[in-house]
Amino acid sequence: MKRLKEIKWKYYVIIILIALVLSSPLFTKGFIESHDGAYHFSRNYATNKAILEGQMPPSIVPNFCKGFGYAWNIFYPPLGTYISGVFSLIFSVITSMKLSIILAIIVSGIAMFKLMQKITKNDDMSLITSIVYISSTYFLSNIYCRMAMGEVISYMFLPILFYGLYDIFYDSGKKNYYLTIRSSGGSIIS
Repeated sequence: MKRLKEIKWKYYVIIILIALVLSSPLFTKGFIESHDGAYHFSRNYATNKAILEGQMPPSIVPNFCKGFGYAWNIFYPPLGTYISGVFSLIFSVITSMKLSIILAIIVSGIAMFKLMQKITKNDDMSLITSIVYISSTYFLSNIYCRMAMGEVISYMFLPILFYGLYDIFYDSGKKNYYLTIRSSGGSIIS
């Protein structure tokens, strides 16, 4: 039993190391130019500023659009900005965005590993699936070409959805709360 737990930690370490390799372009100074990058940086800055000014939930940023305000988080769900907002209490907006992306890659890999572990009961197959999942061109282009933060963060909720569905249809059905977690996360992000 002890050896089994020891081996499982090795899989998590491998997933984290591969996630760090996949996120290595983020370790440069500044940020990679992307389609939606300026939008998300501005949105994160505005959300953090609204929170610091006492607006909860931060729906409208009063100092945008020449003082008329803009409703960033009404038009685009705010979970991504909340995650980076926690990091921005310590780091700059750019660093907090990078940390949010790195966290999304790691959590996506671990969530897929747990899903495949439940389905296949094979740790090696689960690891391979997890690596394929986080290194897919769709996911990486969402990060480095588009910087579509909604899609990047929702990528970690997709395995949670299937975990809940698998539990309901093929297992005990006692972990159906995973569907609630996914649905809540999905409505907050996409």
